Amino acid sequence: ASTTVEDKKFLFKNVTSLLKINIKSGDGTTGKKVKYVRFVANDTSAKLTGAFTATIGTDGVATVTPGTGNNSVLLQAEGDALNGTYYISVLPATLNGGFKILLETECAGYSQEIYVRKSSGNITLNRNEIVDLGSYDATATGTVNGAKGIKESFISDVPSLAHSSIYSF
Repeated sequence: ASTTVEDKKFLFKNVTSLLKINIKSGDGTTGKKVKYVRFVANDTSAKLTGAFTATIGTDGVATVTPGTGNNSVLLQAEGDALNGTYYISVLPATLNGGFKILLETECAGYSQEIYVRKSSGNITLNRNEIVDLGSYDATATGTVNGAKGIKESFISDVPSLAHSSIYSF
């Protein structure tokens, strides 16, 4: 937060971008339990997590400069499985070459399986915006709707993603 002596009001500026994802897990008998979701930039030099410097300009707009970091972020179930809508905070970046969303599941009688959805197009993760990665339903037997099994030869590109500003500044 920042303020000036004149107005004495705090201004809050988000310095990160948010990835929104909706997961509906099965119970392990019918459908699959989604245990992990990993968002991976195809550009290995992209920095989505890690150390960074945020500078607030005279206009009040934050600029983020990444330091050391990783091109991926992991969402892990704290309990039995991921169920619900999740927001993952990442550093603003332009992902040249797109990204992958990997969903790791567990199901009774099956070893862990990985489902993937990917995009090969460039995408910009802007400061103070939410990028909706879509919904994934693992309640049906044998599949995760919205993603393809990693063993399958066809992996679809993600349709255009919805961006929405958290607030207008």
